[in-house]
Amino acid sequence: GLYLDAKDKDVVWLGWFGVHPEQRRQGIGNRLLRFTIDEAKRREFKTMKIYTSTDKGARAARRLYESFGYRKINSCRVADKIHYIKDLNIDDANTGQQAH
Repeated sequence: GLYLDAKDKDVVWLGWFGVHPEQRRQGIGNRLLRFTIDEAKRREFKTMKIYTSTDKGARAARRLYESFGYRKINSCRVADKIHYIKDLNIDDANTGQQAH
C-alpha cells in the first residue's frame, strides 16, 4: 500500500509487501509494484519513496525496485536500510522488465 509523507504532500511512500518464497519468480512482485505505482500516479503524487533492507535476503526486492527506475538515495548499514526514490512524472512503460 501507500502512505503519505507528512512533510511533502507530493511524496508518497511504498508500504512493505512481500511474496511468499514458493510464489516468487512468477511476476507477482512486478504486478504488485506496477499497480502501486499506477495508483500513486492516479492520485497525482509526484514522487514515490521506498526503504528496504540492506540484507542479502532483500536483494531481489532491490533489483525489482531498480528495474522500475527507482534509484538509491542513501543507505545506512547500522540501521540496515536503503532508501530509494522514483520520479512519478517519468514515463516508465518499459520498466519492470527483469532479466531471468
